[in-house]
Amino acid sequence: MNPYKIPALILAGVLTLAAKCHVSLPRTSGQASFYGDAFVGKKTANGEKYDPYDMTCASNLYPMNTKLRVYYPRKKKEVIVRVNDRGPNVPSRSIDLSYAAAYDLGLIPDGVGYVLITPICQ
Repeated sequence: MNPYKIPALILAGVLTLAAKCHVSLPRTSGQASFYGDAFVGKKTANGEKYDPYDMTCASNLYPMNTKLRVYYPRKKKEVIVRVNDRGPNVPSRSIDLSYAAAYDLGLIPDGVGYVLITPICQ
């Protein structure tokens, strides 16, 4: 077997997988907020307990376990989070972040901020 054929096949498979992950889910933007202390230890929509130090989020748009890149232009910071809950329940908001994700973005002092949301993969 040609040794150059295997890497080419692997690369083609990786590119196909990446294309499927990005094409099927839309990029969005909107207001982000974060979970308050009252939710610590309570069950999320997928059955996990909310841990403020996990890099997770609530979204009504994306499927469970979708990884999202959330960029906060005001602070020029971004984080990667995983959808494990449904929400937010405030109509003007697009995503609820865990405390850790909001902290890393610099969102804690602001409480709510405009973010860009890009799905990484389902």
